[in-house]
Amino acid sequence: MMSPKPPAIDSPDTNTVRFSRTCRITGDHFLIEVPYKQYKKWAIDKQLIQDVFPGLSNEERELMVTGYTPEEWKELFSEF
Repeated sequence: MMSPKPPAIDSPDTNTVRFSRTCRITGDHFLIEVPYKQYKKWAIDKQLIQDVFPGLSNEERELMVTGYTPEEWKELFSEF
């Protein structure tokens, strides 16, 4: 499996950041919207994502970090 494209980052206003990605396996579209202040803590200040976004699922945080959807992750590591 090829490396995924990074999730598209779209900020319709200065208060939020949106990550969007379409799964190459299922075609499902994923959209995660987070407050900019929290995004800044993670992306710029380098705080741990699980500390900054405790309300997001592991799958949502993984999508933000690697760009892999849950199904892509399962396919990638199904042999292990």
